[in-house]
Parts: sequence; structure tokens; C-alpha cells
Amino acid sequence: MVSEWDLICDRGFLGATIQSCFFAGMLIGSFATGMISDAWGRKKCIFVTNALFIIAGVTSAFVHSIAFYAVLRFIVGFSMTGVMLSQYVYAMELVGPSKRTAAANLVYLFHNGFQPLFVGIAYFLRDWRMLILVSTVPAVLLFPFWNLFFIDSPSNKLTIHIHSCRVFPESPRWLIAHDRLDEAQSVIESFGGKKNKPINSEEIRSLLEDVRRDQLERERQAKKYTPIDLFRSPKMRKWAVVMCYQWFAVALISFGIFLFVSQLVGNIYLNYFIMEFVAVFKLPATYYLYLK
Repeated sequence: MVSEWDLICDRGFLGATIQSCFFAGMLIGSFATGMISDAWGRKKCIFVTNALFIIAGVTSAFVHSIAFYAVLRFIVGFSMTGVMLSQYVYAMELVGPSKRTAAANLVYLFHNGFQPLFVGIAYFLRDWRMLILVSTVPAVLLFPFWNLFFIDSPSNKLTIHIHSCRVFPESPRWLIAHDRLDEAQSVIESFGGKKNKPINSEEIRSLLEDVRRDQLERERQAKKYTPIDLFRSPKMRKWAVVMCYQWFAVALISFGIFLFVSQLVGNIYLNYFIMEFVAVFKLPATYYLYLK
């Protein structure tokens, strides 16, 4: 990229500008895709932003305009954030409270666990355009999971039971929150009974209706909050400032190291591999600390 577009000397700022466009996309995506996920559903948000990620990523591998490439990197950052955040929330909503810490760490395990593999691919594939394609195109493997069906035909019966998607259903919690109890019940029943016990549809329906009534009662009694409420009381102001500073410091250090890894002493591929390898082994530690 540097040699092709001559991003050195007085044009060196263009490389930093392209990186800034990517992070600007992530910033805006973190706000917008959260609202999209709440309005459309976790599943739709994941698939839509994943499609946008593929289109922008593949296109950026063929463009020769720096300005257009910067726009595409913005879209990649936006869509990638949509996939990551919706996936994280989706994983948390599929399990109970006691399993949420494990589910959250499992999501990060997939993200960090495959980064060393990406370093190996980058080591042998030095062309940046091909590297973008190799790291983007595999995302199409998600789409066959949009609507998979499992057909169960018992040997002693002539009827065929078609179960709804158990691989990638919509989040039952989101469905309940949007008063779509029939769909939520269908998703839950598609996973079968607990410990090979038969499914009690009436009991499940009653439970879903109780949950929905409780949600409506909480919404009726709950006070409406705005971002301004984060700074109304001294305690909330302190917590808000601490959390904002914490995320700023973490993002600055982590992204700063990755962005300027090429300026570290030694082999760039080895340095990046070590950082990602360490990131994988931090997950057990964070899992233990979160439980505490």
C-alpha cells in the first residue's frame, strides 16, 4: 500500500488518515448498530452488518482511489463493530445469569484465538490486497446459517416434524421484549426438553407470559433516563468519569500498540504474534476475576 500510493514524506499523513477513518467508523458503529440491534433484532443486525462488511471489504481490495479506500475503511469499521457488539449481546442473551461470564469470554476466545492464525497467513501472503480478500471473504460462511431446518422423521411414524432453526435463531429475550411470544416459544422448544424430558408447551408459554408481564410492569414503573442522568449526582458523576477514563486509557494503549507495532524493534510478524498469543492467555485470568 505504501509503495503503490507513495504514502511517505509529505504524503505520510494519508496512511494515518485512512486508519482514523476506520476507527471513526467503529466509533459511530458502536452507537448506531446498538440501536439497530435493539430495533431489528440481534440476528438481523449481525447478518446485515456482516453483509456490509463483506461488500466494503472486498471492494476495498480492488480500488485505486485513496479517498474511496478511506470511505470503504470507514464502512468496514462501522460494520465490523455492528457484528462484534451484536454477537456479544446475542451470546449473553442465550444463556442464564450464571453462564454469562463464560459466554462473554468464549466470544473473545474466538476473536483472539484466530489472530495468531491470521499472523501466519500475513507472513506467507505479503500482498495487502490479497490479504484483505483472504480475511474478508470467509465471512460469507455465516449466511447459510440464516435459516437452517432440522427434519425429524421417526421410523414408526409417517409424519415429518420440521424443527425451526437451532443453529442461529433470533434471541428469545429480544423476541419476548418485543411481545413476539409465539416466535420465542418456537425457538425455545426447538432445542428440546431438559435432560431428555418431554417439552411442556403450556408450561413454557405460561413462563413467557409471566416474563413479559414482569417486563411491562418494570417499564411502567421505571423512570426514563437520558445520558444527562450520568452526571446529575456526585456518585454517578464519579462512576461515569472513571469508566470513561478507563475505556479511553485501555483503547489508547491497546490500539496504540497495534497501530505502531511496525515501529517496535524486531520482526513485525513475531511481535504481533506474541501480542495476540498473550491476549489469548489473558482470558482465563479475566474469567476468574469477573467471577470474583
